[in-house]
Amino acid sequence: MPWVPLWRAPDQPVIALIGDGTAMYTIQSLWTMAREQLNVTSIILSLSVSKALKRKLAP
Repeated sequence: MPWVPLWRAPDQPVIALIGDGTAMYTIQSLWTMAREQLNVTSIILSLSVSKALKRKLAP
């Protein structure tokens, strides 16, 4: 789940740091931020493939 602070000043923007593996499982949160026109900048970090997928895709 993306980390977003639980408190902030209403006029301050929010920056959410999201790993690429997490983004695959919580992509709906990006849709919600866009639909609700929230002042959130999401930064998706390229951390390579998640460990769960590596195990699943391993030969």
